[in-house]
Amino acid sequence: RTVAIAMKFFCLLVFCFPALAQAEGLRDIAERNGITYGCAVTSQDLQNDPAFAQAVAKECATITPINDFKMSFTLTPAGAFDFSHGDFMAAFAKEHGLGLRLHSLEWYKHIPPVVRSLSWWDLFVWLTGYSITVSAHYPQLLSIDCVNEPLARDLPFGERNFWFDALSTPQYSDYPPLAAPIWGAKWGNPHALLLMSDWGLEDDIQKQAEFLSLVKRAMAWGIPVGGIGIQSHLWRPVNRWRFQPSRRLGFPVASWVRVPVHFQLR
Repeated sequence: RTVAIAMKFFCLLVFCFPALAQAEGLRDIAERNGITYGCAVTSQDLQNDPAFAQAVAKECATITPINDFKMSFTLTPAGAFDFSHGDFMAAFAKEHGLGLRLHSLEWYKHIPPVVRSLSWWDLFVWLTGYSITVSAHYPQLLSIDCVNEPLARDLPFGERNFWFDALSTPQYSDYPPLAAPIWGAKWGNPHALLLMSDWGLEDDIQKQAEFLSLVKRAMAWGIPVGGIGIQSHLWRPVNRWRFQPSRRLGFPVASWVRVPVHFQLR
């Protein structure tokens, strides 16, 4: 089991209890309970906030770059490869002995115009080759989110899922947009765990059913799906939190606050 927390506030929990933080990291506690603890971060976070970078190195066993492996960061507007962002994350992981995850190969946002202009066959071949190249560039990857948010078909403001609109056909159904990134990742990095990921799977029963149906279809077609990724966008429960400031004689005062975070992996 892997738990990835995509919120920077976890550092506050560590610094609130300095004695515990000095004794052992969260990853040590998690490991004793059979859990690999990690967080989602950006290269900008690590470069601009040394204290946060130090906390990540101490508390985490893995990191998942939020943006640095996405197509808008690995490609220039002209479609050429630029691995500088991802290379920084890979070097940080190696320096501190952290596992590294790739998020993500195929996503419906921030696709260079030169890619959008390709024909059906050229696009299928290009996406497969892109997935091979990026996956092979980072041989240390533990897992790869090959297909990210495939259920994002009808989006706000009239936005559409480009990959499924462009590659799905009546004859081949959704096979092309699933096969290209997953098989590409398999050929580029045969040792990494290959995932399909989405958000909202924790509490949306209808979305769970749709997502699992898509995963089962992919596996029935022989596509080497190794697992599913649950992104845990936790803004819905977090938005329900309400904090009242500590007061003394009716005035707010500074104080430490324990924030309980309870969850179940089912």
